[in-house]
Amino acid sequence: MKINLKTLGIILGIIILLAIVFFAYTKLQIGSLTEDEQRAQAEIISLEEGKQIDDNFDITGNAIKTFEKNLRYLGCSDSDSGKNYDVYGEVTLKYSYRGRQTTQTFKDRCQKNQLLEYYCKKNNLALAVYKCPTGCENGACKSNNCGNGIVDLGEECDDKNLISLDGCSNTCKIEIVCNDSDGSDWYTKGTTTESINGVIMPGRNAEDYCNDANTITEYECTEPFYMNYKLHMSQGLGGKCPYGCKDGACLKKDTVDMIVLVSPQYSADNNILEALNNYGVVIKNDINWNTELVRLTVENNSVGKIRDIIKQYYLNSNTKAVLIIGEDISMAQSNEFSDIDLPTTIVWQNLKNEIECNVYILNNSYPGFWQPKDFGKYENKPTIYPNSTAQEIDNLLNLDDPTISIRPMDLWVASKPAVRPDVFVSLLFPLNGLSYEQKALSIINTLNKFSNNRESVSNSGETLIYVHEDVVNYLDQSFRNLGTSTYSENCVQCNIDLSKSYSALILNGHADPAVIYYSSNAGGHLFVKDLLSLHTPFLLAQGCNIGGWFSAHNPNGYIDRPEYSVNDYKMFMELVMNENDLRIVMLGSDDISGNYSEFVNYLNSGRTIAEAYLSGNRTLRHLFYGDPTFHYNIG
Repeated sequence: MKINLKTLGIILGIIILLAIVFFAYTKLQIGSLTEDEQRAQAEIISLEEGKQIDDNFDITGNAIKTFEKNLRYLGCSDSDSGKNYDVYGEVTLKYSYRGRQTTQTFKDRCQKNQLLEYYCKKNNLALAVYKCPTGCENGACKSNNCGNGIVDLGEECDDKNLISLDGCSNTCKIEIVCNDSDGSDWYTKGTTTESINGVIMPGRNAEDYCNDANTITEYECTEPFYMNYKLHMSQGLGGKCPYGCKDGACLKKDTVDMIVLVSPQYSADNNILEALNNYGVVIKNDINWNTELVRLTVENNSVGKIRDIIKQYYLNSNTKAVLIIGEDISMAQSNEFSDIDLPTTIVWQNLKNEIECNVYILNNSYPGFWQPKDFGKYENKPTIYPNSTAQEIDNLLNLDDPTISIRPMDLWVASKPAVRPDVFVSLLFPLNGLSYEQKALSIINTLNKFSNNRESVSNSGETLIYVHEDVVNYLDQSFRNLGTSTYSENCVQCNIDLSKSYSALILNGHADPAVIYYSSNAGGHLFVKDLLSLHTPFLLAQGCNIGGWFSAHNPNGYIDRPEYSVNDYKMFMELVMNENDLRIVMLGSDDISGNYSEFVNYLNSGRTIAEAYLSGNRTLRHLFYGDPTFHYNIG
């Protein structure tokens, strides 16, 4: 086929025209690149052509033309998802240069106070230059949250400004430290200071002082740092010292080792008061304890107000033990299962730590049963705080809705570390089904028993310990050292000779208020009614709900008064009020982490059971019925 010159000229013209259009299109594309993309081009040129770039990303020579002809982008990904100045990122770029495919990583970096931020613009690499307002560090702008009033991650403080020397620096670091030598204890004269780097600031120190003979000004630290002292009157006392103020501290009353709270029903009974007075004299002669009687009224017979009374004696008079008399006492509830009420004294024992509460609701599918709301979740629980007022506590625990019950949780259930209890609390509750005369007489006889049989109690006898195979690990081995022990796990012949006297009887198994199963073998159980003639001063029985009573009521969200036992069963909680040798009954359970070695050592050395219980950390799962001053006579 022959092509004449005219046709050839037309073809050549078309080729030239297409080349011109392509060249113009390429120039248009290159010329339309953003400044960020042009900076990135300079970076790639410096890698591929060995050309130097200055701080303004300028390149000399014909590198740009070389770049235009030979670079093709094939893919781009960014770890911090674009222009994210607060987060360090890396861009992975895949491209072809002079026909050779290459993958390079471009990392965000700081240049003086500027951030060089790589990012992808479609498939193209782009490089932004950003001036960080708070400085650049490790390929990202420093956090600009300082000054927002919120203590963010990496900040020690945040006072809503970026001014230094005001307690919190412009980088949100604590500058000023406040120290209160007495920890806001109004019974100790203290000095409160503010310092920078350990040096007390001029004019930033103050001592507690008495305003007059009866009121005090107590300085305190309201934050780890605080430029202006918070001048306040003593918390809980309204600024008044109950027994006077001297030398910058409230005076303490003489130590009251134990208080006896008598419920409104019995507070005016002269026969009971006489028995209590005799009991106090005997205690003073025996262990040199001071006791004081507190008569409760209807108005202050509530969980929160009783806690306030106990707390004031604890703080003011170093009180360590409380005996509470009267089944009409208002109590907090730990559990309610069918017709069993289980009270708790944790609100009165644990005065310096938070107490979480669980919310229970009636289970409509199983009448007579409660179920925890959001079982297993312990976030945002209703909480009793050390500084909660009596009214706040009473409002929390006493709801008008009968389908909801708020119950303080012992520390094991609350997944909290065990704590050393502040006060030992014991109960003396006659049964509600008796006449007043019968109840009053049982209280008087029990107090007289506490007074009269103190000399004959010794730890030199036998301590009998029976433990069910299911709960072997839930009884601390320390109890084997209490006196001369006979220990048996899942015993085959579990004989308890009720004609013998024991230093202690310790049972651990499955239980309710009237019976305990301490062995899976035949005969490995005891009904309370079979223990009425027990000869021992100390009974420790562990098992679920063993410390409560049969209420003879369906669940109603409240602690009902202890009734006669179902089917005329006797209950562990009433054992101490029968005509036997019992002085103290310890009921409940403890987890495997409980350590009672110090507890046993205290008892073996003749210390009171109150002092023994206060000697170590507890999960506060026990209830005590009886004499807080019980102790063995040694030697």
